[in-house]
Amino acid sequence: MRQKKRDVKKMEKLKKKATEIADAEDLPARSKMKAIEDLYKKGMRKKKIQKISMVAGKAGKMSKRDMKGKKVKIVDKRQKADTVRGKRGEKIKAANKKMEKEAMRRQMRKASKSKK
Repeated sequence: MRQKKRDVKKMEKLKKKATEIADAEDLPARSKMKAIEDLYKKGMRKKKIQKISMVAGKAGKMSKRDMKGKKVKIVDKRQKADTVRGKRGEKIKAANKKMEKEAMRRQMRKASKSKK
């Protein structure tokens, strides 16, 4: 219910601003339309909620102070470690690929110099 009330209030604010833009005489019609469209687009955008991952202890236990909820995702310790290791592995692979390309370029340059 509160969410709906908040949305209605937000829409009323947007309508008020839109009527102010529409009533402005110094702006041409096309720029008024664009300004109103931008206003509604920006106003109706939802804020992204950032999730917090809580690491569970042994046997899935958590401390009492840790909370569950919409923002909190309970993660197994091993699962979190796997994701970290996976990201590290991707970085290493990318670095190795880059080094291989550079080595190939050096070889190609060396070969072209020896032919001349």
